[in-house]
Amino acid sequence: MANLPEPVHLDGRTLEGGGQLVRNALALSALTGQPVSIHHIRVNRKGKRGLKGSHLAAVKLLAEVTGSEVTGAEIGSLSVQFSPQKKRVISDGVDGDESADYPCVDGMTRSFPGRFVRTPKPIQPEYTIRLSTAGSVFLVFQALYPYLLYAGAFTGWHIKLNLTGGTNVSFSPSYDYIAQVLIPNFARLGLPRLEVQLQKRGWATGRVDLGTVTLLIDPLKLPSAEDEVTAEKADGLNSDTNSFPVLSPRFPSISVNEYQRGQITRIDITILAPDNPVLEPVRSGKGGNGRQKTRNLHRRKPSSSPKRDSSVVQNHDQGPDQTQQPETIRQYIQNETLKQLRKNLKHLPPSAFNLDTNPIHLSGGLSESTIPIEMHTSEPTFHPSQLYILLVVHTSTGFRLGRDALFGTHKDETVSGRGKQGGSGKSIQTMEDRIRKLVERCVDELMEELHGSDVGYEPGNRGPLDVHMRDQVVVFEALGRVYSGRKWDRNDGRTQNEDEKHWSLHTRTARWVCEEVLGNEW
Repeated sequence: MANLPEPVHLDGRTLEGGGQLVRNALALSALTGQPVSIHHIRVNRKGKRGLKGSHLAAVKLLAEVTGSEVTGAEIGSLSVQFSPQKKRVISDGVDGDESADYPCVDGMTRSFPGRFVRTPKPIQPEYTIRLSTAGSVFLVFQALYPYLLYAGAFTGWHIKLNLTGGTNVSFSPSYDYIAQVLIPNFARLGLPRLEVQLQKRGWATGRVDLGTVTLLIDPLKLPSAEDEVTAEKADGLNSDTNSFPVLSPRFPSISVNEYQRGQITRIDITILAPDNPVLEPVRSGKGGNGRQKTRNLHRRKPSSSPKRDSSVVQNHDQGPDQTQQPETIRQYIQNETLKQLRKNLKHLPPSAFNLDTNPIHLSGGLSESTIPIEMHTSEPTFHPSQLYILLVVHTSTGFRLGRDALFGTHKDETVSGRGKQGGSGKSIQTMEDRIRKLVERCVDELMEELHGSDVGYEPGNRGPLDVHMRDQVVVFEALGRVYSGRKWDRNDGRTQNEDEKHWSLHTRTARWVCEEVLGNEW
């Protein structure tokens, strides 16, 4: 009678050394039955170290749905061990009874590719997780999604995941990025249908308010018995180890390196900002004593759903001396974003754009330019620090590249005298200055994503995904390789559409975790 394997030990200080390491390790452990022990969790982080609330929520739900044992599952814990339980599985062609004590995985992936949990614990059609703070709901989703994709295949229904917490918070994907970039890219790479619905936004700035999203997850599909036998023969698996085929869902084979980035076909803008007048002094820099004069900020009733707004087209040509109506913060951000985008996109050569796709032109725009720019979402917020910008580039190969900026993530982006982010008595910038810097940062990072510091425009070697999306795909690349046993040979003669020099530390960390838990070689 086989025993569970020894846990894989992971040092939480490795490479990026953040929460992503924990989330990926837990997801892979739940899928494979391979116990993992993670220590020194987030010890290199400034401030609070160890497990955060979002990590703990994911640990608890994964433990619940897999029947796993967990030690160290508490806020601030510097180590955690996740041990999937022995389950009823089909082994050697015999269907075990409820009392059978078989290992969770029939043939560990670390020994040879092709096996996940055979009969996972039945999962429910709906789960609800509520964080006590505005921690990112999408970081919780990141840990749960791979297992729910797989285990949901045995139920035949889609899974509804309700998450309450932060939807637009620092150092994590926003609702807007998930909806406009991650989900379309997942679909482009062959993952099943995924939908996100925003019930209410959750912010960690201003008056902390929890938001809620619902994710509708279509699981992987179970193959037919004939498909399973054909696939195993194609993968070169030894039929003697499993004479009786067991239907098992398969993750799609994904190789990001096989895709090209393509040309720019359109750019979408999302703006979240209050409709209060821009704080004064407006268009005049600092006042005599460096202090801001402010108008009264009237709180309006929040709205939960994104709205489209054409005010950017109506206002972007207004000159600085027009005073028919006070310019709102949202209008100012829209106008400044358009101005900065047009200015910077001019530096890209015509070869960067696909101009045969019926581009959408903004009336009054640059007559000499055919750059298609569209306002995707313009939505009011209800505190001067709740500012968010997302720029999404659509490409001719069907992918999307996103770059965003959230007010307050840089130390100079604060609202004077409000809450913990209050002024220090020093001379402060005007709100207009801060907004301009926020826009410049977002646009500059998009330009860096598009062409970097290389001479000329060479999108091919940057791959089809933006730097933040790239690390989200690593786990699914690895899971697809588990069945095929496929390796990436740098010397196989294929055109390399992705240069490793563009990988982030998050991407390198995700690959390391996959290698350690799955035994994959890249």
